[in-house]
Amino acid sequence: MGRLYSTRYATTHIRHDAPKKAPPEASTYTPEQLAEMKTLAAGAKGPFASKADAKRKLQALIDLSDLAVQRAIVAIYRFQTASEQSCGQTTDANGIGFSGCDAELLSSFAQQLQAAPDATLSPKQMLYARKKIRRYWNQLRLIAESKANKEAHA
Repeated sequence: MGRLYSTRYATTHIRHDAPKKAPPEASTYTPEQLAEMKTLAAGAKGPFASKADAKRKLQALIDLSDLAVQRAIVAIYRFQTASEQSCGQTTDANGIGFSGCDAELLSSFAQQLQAAPDATLSPKQMLYARKKIRRYWNQLRLIAESKANKEAHA
């Protein structure tokens, strides 16, 4: 049962048994948006029009594609320092890689995914990973843009 919380102006009842908000269904996107997300999932990454555009596209891609979640975990893990990778915790406050609260879990997922070429996450692991990796959209944007720049200069 939820609790009553009083504020200066009103008493509010918070329902803890309310259903959790699910990620948007694939049908909520237009066919053009779905085609664009599939192109991104296939690896065709390019510079985004803006940060807001990148956030929208990357988070939508993560919501729709298990492969995108797994690739994102491994990509962020590669930016952890060697000491952070070995201990599975965030030790350097450098703004790169996983945050302290996510480091242990997501590092273990990344190590599991790198252990074998056909490794995947279980459905339960995927739920946790998808929820946590969405917040790293900006690092993923920087990775995608750096790859696009390298390809353009090659």
